[in-house]
Amino acid sequence: MDDVTKLVHVRPCEEIKAAEEIAQRNPCRDFAAFQPVFEKIQRELASGERHTLPYRDNAEAKQGNLFILDGQKVIVAEMGEPFVSDYGRPDRRLRVVYDNGTESDLLLRSLQRALNKDKASRRITEPGLSPLFSEAEEADDLPTGYIYVLRSKAEDAFIAQNRR
Repeated sequence: MDDVTKLVHVRPCEEIKAAEEIAQRNPCRDFAAFQPVFEKIQRELASGERHTLPYRDNAEAKQGNLFILDGQKVIVAEMGEPFVSDYGRPDRRLRVVYDNGTESDLLLRSLQRALNKDKASRRITEPGLSPLFSEAEEADDLPTGYIYVLRSKAEDAFIAQNRR
């Protein structure tokens, strides 16, 4: 005989509250402020002033960072205060704006998870990313190391075929 005081198929209050905290996409109330930013980013991508790089697992995300997620441009508009999750990991609430006029208040780890899940996700670089990617040498550039290029004498067919 079943115990009437034992709940079956009913979610605990904590689980319901956690589900309510899951970020939902809503219309962005101030998208007019972001639309010119997205248009400028698109122009800079087209002109080669900005580039996209594959997103790397659990890569850092900061306020102002730009990504391509599920085919949409995304900007991290705001970052809330850091906190430690129930799993003992640092996290924070973000305000993320999408180029289709929506926004979401997801967690940093949720954004990272979504970027990791989308195999086509990209990070959009800043214009003039760094001297490392510049073709022009600066006056104050200094050598900081050496790059060694080795030629293999291996007899492996694949290596021999690709030897230059």
